[in-house]
Amino acid sequence: MAIDDIAEEYFTYENRLASFQVAHPMPKRRASNASSKSARSIKWPHKTLRPEMLAKAGFFYHPSPDKPDNTACFLCHRGLDGWDEDDDPLVEHLKHSPDCAWALVEAVEMQIEEVAQEYPASKRLLDARKATFGNQWPHETKKGWKCKTKQMADAGWRYTPTNESDDMATCNYCQLALDGWENCDKPLDEHYKRSTDCPFFILIDEHSKAPPPKKSKAKRGSKASRLSTQSQFTATSEAPSLLDLPAEEDDSILTTATNATSKRMAKSKKGTGEGENYEGEEGGAC
Repeated sequence: MAIDDIAEEYFTYENRLASFQVAHPMPKRRASNASSKSARSIKWPHKTLRPEMLAKAGFFYHPSPDKPDNTACFLCHRGLDGWDEDDDPLVEHLKHSPDCAWALVEAVEMQIEEVAQEYPASKRLLDARKATFGNQWPHETKKGWKCKTKQMADAGWRYTPTNESDDMATCNYCQLALDGWENCDKPLDEHYKRSTDCPFFILIDEHSKAPPPKKSKAKRGSKASRLSTQSQFTATSEAPSLLDLPAEEDDSILTTATNATSKRMAKSKKGTGEGENYEGEEGGAC
């Protein structure tokens, strides 16, 4: 069966891991080519290359008669076989499919190369987190809900469903995992109030405070123009940092995330206290 036809079955880590723990039946060959000793099923052949590492790196076991150790990524669908016992599955994933969204978010978590220090709101990492949701996020089409795929990815979440929870999301910077999302939950608020020192917020803050690139030396101007420049510099240096600026709900991740780090959030997830207004699956006033 083609990888594209079965990949969605392996969005959960449990299913990917289970694929390495069972024997896979092989298709019958024509009688003229068949051998009386040909295997009817194939098991994962490697002893020290741990299935847990392969499943964590996004791979599930997808063997064929001529590729008995073939694996495939559930998200980018890249197939890899010919594994050596000392291979690092994530390193191999990045080497052969460097743009795979799952490989990139895993690289952040595992502190691989420079990916972990990359600006979290870069287009590459933002698109990667968003891609992990695929078309699987159960709240995407619910009217009025605040935790849509875009807002989840903007706030640092990637999709990590389990067989028991179809709306589990995890931050690959601090490994905070949350499920049971409700219509009024704001992904950024839920992240920050539970993990204020998450590297996601620290890196966003550092990027916002980074000095602008130096400009080429300009011609010497008049005293008036120099005073004007000095005044402009003073105003800029005294302006509030991005942490202090107010952010609207639909602002960019840079504005919203840095604003979140300027104050602590007080809202409790799944709160039932006085003042909360929850009106069911289709949303309503929050």
